[in-house]
Amino acid sequence: MLDNPRLVNQLINLERKTGRGTGKDVIDHPRGEHDDLANACAGVLTCTAARTPLLIDPDVLARSARPDLDRYRRGHWDNGYFVSHWFG
Repeated sequence: MLDNPRLVNQLINLERKTGRGTGKDVIDHPRGEHDDLANACAGVLTCTAARTPLLIDPDVLARSARPDLDRYRRGHWDNGYFVSHWFG
């Protein structure tokens, strides 16, 4: 995984900050930078370390092949999480 220059750059640029109002430590990318690849990699490593299987329903997988972009844009908030309707 570390042979990917973009991943290495994103990991190196992560910063530890104190969250506003919470006082808790937050790991985030600098303003104007990205951390998408680093987040995806960390998620895979976390699932692997926990030995938690990632189960994807066959219907969800089939629908993901033909996303409805307008519906994706109309997501909603649920318990503090943004839920997109990418899969229908």
